[in-house]
Amino acid sequence: MDTQKNNTTVPYISASKMDKIMELVSERSLNNVSHAYFESYNFGKADAYLAMNVLRFLGLIDDGDKATDLAKKFQLKGDARDKEVQVVIKSAYAKIFEITEKPYELSKDDLANEFIHNYNLTRRIAQSAVPAFLKLCEFSGLVEKGLVLTRKREVKSGTKPEIIKNKSNKATLEGESYTSIPFADGEIKFIVPTNILTKAILDNRLGTDLRTVTDAILKFTNDYVKKDDEPVTHG
Repeated sequence: MDTQKNNTTVPYISASKMDKIMELVSERSLNNVSHAYFESYNFGKADAYLAMNVLRFLGLIDDGDKATDLAKKFQLKGDARDKEVQVVIKSAYAKIFEITEKPYELSKDDLANEFIHNYNLTRRIAQSAVPAFLKLCEFSGLVEKGLVLTRKREVKSGTKPEIIKNKSNKATLEGESYTSIPFADGEIKFIVPTNILTKAILDNRLGTDLRTVTDAILKFTNDYVKKDDEPVTHG
């Protein structure tokens, strides 16, 4: 499992997607799980990669994307499932549970700080890792069900994706092949190919380089625009 963790990062998918992942894991077999599997359940490409990362981080699939014995524990019912899944979560998030017996009782800011310190995450990623972690704790009965609120995005019919034009007047569709990362409440945006973000999950060097870039942008906005400390909401 240590080898798997070296190739994964702390889950930072939205609470609503984590909810769906747990639903699928508890009700369906993982024998044929893949990115395409999650895409068939309305996960976008980026979220599909993040979902696979969740399974690897928890040790539910191996390096060959095959289900492990741990996956069966998530399909138990009642208190038996809660007891087994709690062991899996505490093992996967060992660094957090070594700090305090009940990290899920920390404030969200304190929990985010622990993710930053122990997993070398940027603040934005850490703030996304918090609801994902709490949703797992909710699934296993460590916290009361319904504590982690999820929000479904509503897409109005007839709306079109935002079109961004660069200096050469070449249009790209935000939300399809590119992802916009907002800083300073959206006053500054970092546009990056979505496939780069998904590759960064498993490529440690790419992930480190990407964090260097985002940290530099964050420092710039803090120094010259305004403080970028408002929590990011997901779901």
